[in-house]
Order: sequence, then C-alpha cells, then structure tokens
Amino acid sequence: MRILLITHYYAPEFGAPQRRWSALIQRFIAAGHQVTVAAPVPHYPSGRPTAQQRRDHRVGAVERGEHGETVVRTAYLPHRSDIGTRTADHVVAAADSVRRLLLRFTRPDARPDVVIATAPAIPSLLVGRVLALHWKVPLVAEMRDAWPDLVTHVGPAGAVPVELAHAASPDPLRKGLGLLIGYAKGAVHHTVTHWQQGAQTVVTTTGRFAEVLRERGIAEPQVVRNGTDLAGGAPAGRSCTGRPSGAALPVPGQHGPLPGAGHPGTGRRPAP
Repeated sequence: MRILLITHYYAPEFGAPQRRWSALIQRFIAAGHQVTVAAPVPHYPSGRPTAQQRRDHRVGAVERGEHGETVVRTAYLPHRSDIGTRTADHVVAAADSVRRLLLRFTRPDARPDVVIATAPAIPSLLVGRVLALHWKVPLVAEMRDAWPDLVTHVGPAGAVPVELAHAASPDPLRKGLGLLIGYAKGAVHHTVTHWQQGAQTVVTTTGRFAEVLRERGIAEPQVVRNGTDLAGGAPAGRSCTGRPSGAALPVPGQHGPLPGAGHPGTGRRPAP
C-alpha cells in the first residue's frame, strides 16, 4: 500500500508527535508499505531551524527518512510563540504541501492509496481532505489532542465568554471583540467537526474523546494510544519506573485530562 502522511511535526525534531509517527512509520515500512511524508523543514520548537538543520534540510528537498520513508520538505514561516504567527506558519506549510504533492503525484499509478492527515496543525486536515477528494482515496484524520475542543473549550456553545455575553453593563468594544472571537471559535469548531465527519476513519489517542466524536456522528473512531520505547536505558526486564519492560507509559494530557480536570469535549469531571 502507498501511504501519504501529512504532518507539521516530523523527525529530526524531538517531541511527542515526532516520536509517535517515527514508531508508526517504522512498523508500516516493516509491513511492506511505501510511505511518503510531507512535512516542513524542521523548525520545532523554536520556530526557526538551527544552522545544521538549514544545511541538512531545504525547502523542496526530497529526503530518505530514518526508516526508508520518502520525506518531502515543504515551506515554513519563522514564528514566535504566539498563536498568530504559529497559525500563519501552519497555513504556509499547508498551502505549499498541496502544491508540491499535486506536482509529485501527477501519475495516477503512483498516487497514494490512502492519505493520513494528523493534527495539530489543523490546516493539515484541510490538505488531507482536499487531496483525498481530488485523488478519490480514503482519508484518515488523526486527532492527537481533543481538537477542535481545545480551541472552543467545550464546543461552540462555550466559545463565547459568559461574562461578556451576559454582562449587565459590558463595555461595548470589549463585548464586541469577545463575541467576535467567540463566534470565530464556534466556526472553527463546526468546520473541523465537518472535516472529521468527512474522513473514512478518525483516530484519536483517548477513549474519552472517541466517545465525544461518536456523539457528533463520527462512526467508529479508532483509539491508538501514545506510549514510550522502553528498550533503551532501562535494566533488563524492568523499566526505569519499575514497570515490566513491555508496559506502555501514558503521556500527561495525551491520554485524557489530568486528575481533577474536566474533559474538554464534555465539560464533565472524570469519575473518581
């Protein structure tokens, strides 16, 4: 099978999604699949590539990955830590991905059999949707976090701050800005949910968020949890935590809310 992965975060960057997809792609390749990855030039987490990364990875380069996958390097936008410049970076990378992948896969017999889009970044979902529809192939949407609920907190109904929407004597400018932001968040929620509903399969990392997705009409979301590789650095047969060496370790915030926190998709606190 020919698999195309669209992601904003990839090796040699170091982080949870990079490690997750390195492990998955290693298994895809071992199973005999051909994998192409579309990802920007490494620039996480600082927002800019290091001098070594600029020398080793250039926009438009086609590289061979660690496990034998093909990596297409797309454009990026240097950014700060604020949401505005980070979102602009996501949009630039997504737009360049569409252009480069359409040019790369002009021959029908070379096109992917399935497209996987992983979020965040949210624009990656749109790229996956556009390409999957254009090529008439299945789309797998992976939601590594509880998107779009992390933007709107508890869905579109919770997007508008209550203190602004129902204040007795609100400042008109402040209330107007708050309502505008709230409605924009609600629009994001509806749009991302629509993209999820259009995918053949939605994958998430938590059973709780899978339940939320089912309530929104997404049939049979799949759960693929995060873990860690305990093969290195631990005594034989035991991990550094004393667990058996085959045990998977949860990543805080990746498998669900921290103790005492409500789930962002439901507004409910977990049962004791």
